[in-house]
Amino acid sequence: MPEKNVLGQFNEFVREHRDVLDISKVCPGIRSGIKKIIIGKGIVGIGSKTFEDCAGLRSIAIPDRVRSIGYDAFEDCTALSSITIPHNIFVIRAGTFRGCTGLTSVAIPEGIFWIGRYAFSGCTGLRSVTISEGVKEIEVHAFDGCLGITSIVIPDRVGKI
Repeated sequence: MPEKNVLGQFNEFVREHRDVLDISKVCPGIRSGIKKIIIGKGIVGIGSKTFEDCAGLRSIAIPDRVRSIGYDAFEDCTALSSITIPHNIFVIRAGTFRGCTGLTSVAIPEGIFWIGRYAFSGCTGLRSVTISEGVKEIEVHAFDGCLGITSIVIPDRVGKI
């Protein structure tokens, strides 16, 4: 019977928050087993800590209609090896991809102008980072602990690192 209770909680949560994806407070025991995410048509935001500790999540393509991603949204998704960040996102918030040790490369798209504290910290597998011309500021410790980076492109327009 616990499955029905969890499903009921999930359905109730979805009814209340139809446009923002957030599973952080429901189904906490199953997150580590999630391998693939398909984001529904009505979703325009991903809540803070939504996929935190989804250790089995390998890749996610975030559709262009998504306009915001909360802080720590993908923290410690250790199997995450690729992510497509849409152009409609303006900021990468604090800790968004912290501890994603499986990430090997990141391309920050044109629409993003700010990268928050610890956004990619602890991404030990990260080798290549390309930052678009639109980025104006990179907060302290954004790439802290990313000791494997061998290539990083930072445009002249970035005014603060």
